[in-house]
Amino acid sequence: MDVVIFFLVIFGAVFGCYKLYKKEQDKVRARAQLEEDLKNYSIKDAKSWIENLKTNNRLQPVQTGMLLKDGETAYWEEDAKLLETRAVRQYQSGYTGFRLAKGVYVGGSKGYSTSSQEWQVVARGKLCITNQRIIFDGDSHDRNIPLKKVIAINANNYDSIEVSTETRQKSMIFSVKNGYIVALIIRICAKVKNPSDLSEMQSYIQFGE
Repeated sequence: MDVVIFFLVIFGAVFGCYKLYKKEQDKVRARAQLEEDLKNYSIKDAKSWIENLKTNNRLQPVQTGMLLKDGETAYWEEDAKLLETRAVRQYQSGYTGFRLAKGVYVGGSKGYSTSSQEWQVVARGKLCITNQRIIFDGDSHDRNIPLKKVIAINANNYDSIEVSTETRQKSMIFSVKNGYIVALIIRICAKVKNPSDLSEMQSYIQFGE
């Protein structure tokens, strides 16, 4: 009888672990599916936006609360988060002693710290794109980036863009609603003298992940 109870307990424990494992795997698959659905929606939205842009042959100016320069026009503005890399230190320890005799030890633990760079949200605010600049007005940090200083602009994901400039050693990431659209707007504003007239830029306007 005791053996039967023992095996029942073991079976219950194993079955409980399996259910927990399956539940965690279901969560992982659900998150992956949600990410895939959001990415596909963003791609569809970006392609629709591009078709509309080609039809109108112009970027539509937008209203902004930013103080613009003479001849400067805003073409995009939305809520965004600024992410930059920050050094994160971690401490690791290990035992370096040795045994002299039973119950007698010499030495002790020894530790060291390591540093790594991690992306962190450093500010939340408004991101504005004009025909001259990328402007971020944040709650704790601001960024004023002339388009002529931009080295690269990439949509790393459907919901963010990464900006590299001549004046900063590290890249910046801006979390936005649709990174594909925002990246294309920046490229157009950086390349075209008058974004309000794109009649000669049809071949340049295309979707790219």
